[in-house]
Amino acid sequence: MTLAARCSTRPIPRVPGVRHSLVDVGEVQLHVAEAGSGSPIVLLHGWPQHWYCFRELVPELAREHRVICPDLRGLGWSDAPAGGYDVSTLAKDIEGLLDAMNIDRAVIAGHDWGGIVAYRLGIDRPERVTAVVAR
Repeated sequence: MTLAARCSTRPIPRVPGVRHSLVDVGEVQLHVAEAGSGSPIVLLHGWPQHWYCFRELVPELAREHRVICPDLRGLGWSDAPAGGYDVSTLAKDIEGLLDAMNIDRAVIAGHDWGGIVAYRLGIDRPERVTAVVAR
């Protein structure tokens, strides 16, 4: 399904300077809100939220960084398969996102469930993570 088709029933909230895409990470397509350029920072939302929870933080970080805000599987405008909602699979989704976006290493920051996913990615694939920030 295209992003336009997903948005036909539920429009994506607009934030100036933020562009949107669907990224194939293997088993699922993740919706990604992205802004800025520079060293990458991936922001992982909690449950049951989506990228928009970072709407006030994105413009500030985008002044110096490439800010990447995926919707975790099953939330926002990402695919919602029947399974795969364990923390290890969610961390693999984010690793797949890094691969698909040609990012070797990034700061991974998250809160709530996103913080747990950030920790898991940092534990499982420390070579892909510059730093983990979790709350």
